[in-house]
Amino acid sequence: MFNMIIGLTGTLGAGKGTVVEFLKKKGFKHYSVREYLNKILIKEQKKLTRENLVNLANKLRTENSPSYIVEKLFEQGFKKNKNIVIESLRNLGEIEALRRKKNFKLISIDANPRIRYTRIKKRNSTTDKIPYEKFLEQELKELNSNNSNEQNLFASMQIADYKIRNNNSKKELEKTLNKILKNIKYKKPKERKEKKFSAGILSDIQIKEKRKEGKLSITPFDINCLQPASYDLHLDNQFKIFKQHEAEIIDTKKPVKEIMKDVTINSEESFILHPGSFALALIKETTGVDNKHVGRLEGKSSLARLGLIIHTTAGFLDPGNSLQLTLELFNASPLPIKLYPGMKIAQIAFEELQQECEKPYGKNHGSSYYKANKIQESQMYKNFKKFNKKTGLYNPKNSN
Repeated sequence: MFNMIIGLTGTLGAGKGTVVEFLKKKGFKHYSVREYLNKILIKEQKKLTRENLVNLANKLRTENSPSYIVEKLFEQGFKKNKNIVIESLRNLGEIEALRRKKNFKLISIDANPRIRYTRIKKRNSTTDKIPYEKFLEQELKELNSNNSNEQNLFASMQIADYKIRNNNSKKELEKTLNKILKNIKYKKPKERKEKKFSAGILSDIQIKEKRKEGKLSITPFDINCLQPASYDLHLDNQFKIFKQHEAEIIDTKKPVKEIMKDVTINSEESFILHPGSFALALIKETTGVDNKHVGRLEGKSSLARLGLIIHTTAGFLDPGNSLQLTLELFNASPLPIKLYPGMKIAQIAFEELQQECEKPYGKNHGSSYYKANKIQESQMYKNFKKFNKKTGLYNPKNSN
């Protein structure tokens, strides 16, 4: 329900914009008939001239109703706001429609023509670039009309609850406005405390909704793989293993590409992971999240009970990234485990951040695994390019 609706009518350059800014500071939400018309003209690729604005407004009212524009603004959502200022009312039908709402007051504002013309020249608007004589001529056309669908600025100003003559300073105008607010017993609404954000794992319903909204992605997507609070992921046919007989040690300061071997199998074959062995593998699906969500890779209970660990420590999908996740497989059982391309291997859960991150994961941050679609071996060595003697830390960029 509204606390207050204030309508503004008045001549061009009288100071309606200044009144709007004053009321916005008092907690009012601003809506403008003129801005509504501007958007339509832009969409129709027409020039933003004063004449086009008037003609469009008259056309909309004639084809629909005198109160049409105001009613359309209501549909756009300003009825949800408690304190409202509506600028550029110039038709009696619009004002009558607002009179039917509770707590509506109309303020008209006017000033000496020469003062108003000086003001509009300063703001340098496209619709205001006209000679003084043209300015007066156009205004005369807008002041009166016997057609209820057309602008009738004079009649609108005459029925105002409060009339302001704004020939003086901004300070004087604000003083007058304060008196009006006091007279109508306006009270600034108390600011509501924002509800605390309750972070949590997304449910199956939320995963479907967020996916439709483009906030997270799973490709390919199969509804049958959707769990109550996660999505099942499948094993691809790409693996990487260490050449343990060709290397004596893993040096974290050096690339490991030369001491790893690519293994690709077909869909009918299996990959055997021996007890105590480690291998990198690839998820078949591409998963992604926007800047306000993360993904958490988790194992499958049935495989965990066989001794298979699907990620040694890393199982995180960063905000802003989209890729085929790499698995760090380890066999903790006493027996070899056969793995098959296309089998369910993991599940991913999604969470929403309290607010969108400032710097999402990406190339500009030295991110090592951005949009990867193949297995990438460790890029840890990149972190050793610089050493800070003061802190004793290696940390040139946000590499992973």
